[in-house]
Amino acid sequence: MSTPTGPASGLPVRMPRPRQPGRHRRPEPLVAPEDAPALVLAVPGTPSSATRSLADEVVSIARSELPGLDARIGYLDGDDEEFPSLTSVLAHAAEERTARYEQARAAGSDVKEPDGPVAVVVPLLAGPDSALLRQVRQAVMDSRVAAELTDVLGPHPLLAEALHVRLSEAGLARADRARLFTVATAADGIILASVGGDEAVQAAGITGMLLAARLAVPVMAAALDQEGSIASVADQLRNAGSQQLALAPYLIGPEIDASLVEEAAKEADCPASEPLGPRAAQPGAAVHPHRARAAQAARARPGGRRERRPAQGEGHREAAREAQQGVLRRGVADPEADRRGVQGDHERPRPPLIPEAPHVATRQRRAPVRSADGGPSPCPGLDRVGAGPFRSPTTRYDRQERP
Repeated sequence: MSTPTGPASGLPVRMPRPRQPGRHRRPEPLVAPEDAPALVLAVPGTPSSATRSLADEVVSIARSELPGLDARIGYLDGDDEEFPSLTSVLAHAAEERTARYEQARAAGSDVKEPDGPVAVVVPLLAGPDSALLRQVRQAVMDSRVAAELTDVLGPHPLLAEALHVRLSEAGLARADRARLFTVATAADGIILASVGGDEAVQAAGITGMLLAARLAVPVMAAALDQEGSIASVADQLRNAGSQQLALAPYLIGPEIDASLVEEAAKEADCPASEPLGPRAAQPGAAVHPHRARAAQAARARPGGRRERRPAQGEGHREAAREAQQGVLRRGVADPEADRRGVQGDHERPRPPLIPEAPHVATRQRRAPVRSADGGPSPCPGLDRVGAGPFRSPTTRYDRQERP
C-alpha cells in the first residue's frame, strides 16, 4: 500500500502541492477547529425514513462545506431508539466533550477546561414558526446543556435559488445553464406558500422578492395554515393580469403534511412544485448560522477574541501614512491635531495655510483725468490718462472726483 512518504509497491503517490506565495494565492480552505461546538440539526415533524434520509443529506452537505464539523441530528418528536430526540443528542454531546477532556488530562496533556457552548442547534425550518421554535427551545432547556439556538434558514438568497430549481424541475420555470437564470417562464405568477402565520408570510415575502427578480414575474406569499389565504392571493395575482399561476412551497418538508400542499394547489387551481427538501441546505445555507453563533460565542469568552491579521503590505502602508501625516495611533491624544486641522484618526490632515499679509482698508487716490490738451476731459470713462483703475462713466466715484 502506498504511503504519504513514498510508493510502497512502485505506484506513484499524489503529493499535495505547496501553497503558492503572493497576493493572488488561493484562499485556505476552512476547517472546523478542534474545540468548535457541534452542529445539531433540529428536525421537526413526525420521524420517518424519508425524514431521516432528508436530514442525513443535509448533514452530509454541511460536512462537505466545513470539514471536521461534528454534525448530528436530533428529532423533536424522537423516541430515543431509532430516532434520537434533540434532548438526548445534546446530553450525549456534552458527555463526549467531558470525556475527551478527562482522557486528555489523564494522558498528561496540558489542555484547557472546555468552555463555551457544547452545541449550536440549527432548526430545519425555512421560515419562522412560533410553535415549532417553542418546542426547540423547550428541548434545549430540558437537556440542561449550554447550547446556542440559531435562527431559521431563511430568508436567504440560496433559498430563492432552491425555489427556482424546484419550479424548473416541475416544468413551471425554464432555466439556462448560466447560474440558473431564467430565459422564459411557463408561469406568470408564483404563490409562495409558507407555514407559521403572519410572521412566516412576511419572512417568505423577502425570499419572494429575490425569486421575482430571478423569474421576472410577480411573486406573493401566502399562509398554508390560514383558511382562505391561498385563494385570496391567487385572486390578487389573476386580477393583476397573471393567467398561469404556480404554487411554490416555502417548506423543507418534515414540518407539515404533504396533503396540505396538494389541497392548496387545488384551492388555487394551479400546479405546484415539490418542497425544498435537501435543496434548502445548499453549500453555506446550513453552515452559516453555525459559523455565526460559534464566532459570537468565541468572542464572548475572555481572551477568545482574535485580532484580524493585516493583509500583505497593509502594515507598511499604515506606518508610512502615519509617518507622513504625523497622525498618532488610536487612543493617544494628539496635541497638534487642532493646528493641523485633523478631526479624527482616519481623516486626511488639511494642508497648512499660507500666511497672508494683513489687509489695510485704504482708498487709493486716482490721478486726475485729463484730455489731450491738458484740460478736464468731458468723457472721463473713454479718454483716461494716468494710473488708476478703470471706472465706468456712471460710477459715482468718477462723478465725485471730477475736477
